[in-house]
Order: sequence, then structure tokens, then C-alpha cells
Amino acid sequence: MIVRLLGVLDFLSGIIMVLLHFGIIPWNVAFGFALYLILKGIVFKSDFMSLFDLLMGVYMILMLFGIRTFITYIFAGYSLYKLFVSMFS
Repeated sequence: MIVRLLGVLDFLSGIIMVLLHFGIIPWNVAFGFALYLILKGIVFKSDFMSLFDLLMGVYMILMLFGIRTFITYIFAGYSLYKLFVSMFS
């Protein structure tokens, strides 16, 4: 149950990241999801994939300062992958 919830939250983080990339979402929503990813990356630091959560959260913070690159789509694809893995495992 908790794995599926985390998968859905990761997927929402990817959607928020894409919306932030295009300037559609307010900064405070994106900041909340970035903090979620950073905290999740720190809590599950023994898992290698949690490093990507931490990087994704840091990148979202950088996006708030105007840094937007193609990496957004890589992280969004990664969050979609995590949704499928959490739903079907």
C-alpha cells in the first residue's frame, strides 16, 4: 500500500516538474514536491534509486530559479517508470 502511494506521489512530482518547466504551476506547489523528493531521497539513502529522487528534488529547486533543460523530460520519464514499477510489483 505505501509503495503504491509513494509511486503515485513520484508520478505527481514528475507531472509537477513538467508543468513547472512550462511555467504553468505556482512555485509553492513545486517547492512542496521538491521537498518531498529531497526528504524521500535522504530517508531512503541506502537505495541507489533514491539518489535520483534527491537529484530530482534539487533540480526542481534549481528550476524555481530559472534553470530549465531537457533533464526535465528525463526525470519525468523516470517518475513514470517508478509509477509502473510500484503499481505492478
